Amino acid sequence: MTNLLLILLITLASACSHVQYAPEPSESPSPTPSASPSPTPSGTPRIGFRCVTCTDAEKVKVAEAQVIANETVDGACLEKFMLGWGLMWTNGKTPAQVVADLRTQAIATPVHFYYKNNGVVGSRNPPAPDIYMNRKFHAHYTAADTASNATHEWSHVAGYDHPVARKSWRGRTVPYAINSAFDKCAGAALR
Repeated sequence: MTNLLLILLITLASACSHVQYAPEPSESPSPTPSASPSPTPSGTPRIGFRCVTCTDAEKVKVAEAQVIANETVDGACLEKFMLGWGLMWTNGKTPAQVVADLRTQAIATPVHFYYKNNGVVGSRNPPAPDIYMNRKFHAHYTAADTASNATHEWSHVAGYDHPVARKSWRGRTVPYAINSAFDKCAGAALR
């Protein structure tokens, strides 16, 4: 019985840890989303997260997440993972082309934090490039966890998508494969 409860708990936790729906209205007003991604100036990280609605602690975590995101996406671990993962919904690209595309995109995305007592970790509201991160989860996340979620959302801005419905293969889409790759590789980027 204990093993069954543990398996159920793990299944529920993994099913809810990377839910990506459109944001619900926040309990505190947020600035109007940007109309388009900011171009990344030369010499700055390609994967950029620009805090718009963030506390001082969130600004620090987002800055750390940006470093982790760039190091992880540029790392051999992520490349090996993506090449062997059996990617789907790749916009017609091979896994190697997806990795190359992620490594050449230069997009700084505005980041907004909000609090909502629901199962949504992070989201976007296209066509605006802004990323919305739920404090309910991110307040307890490490910078690597925040990097994983922010890079998942950033990959939507870069043109990759996944079904909203929880299909058995959704984890093979580029945004969710990024989450899985970060789970495996983000620590390698920190060493």
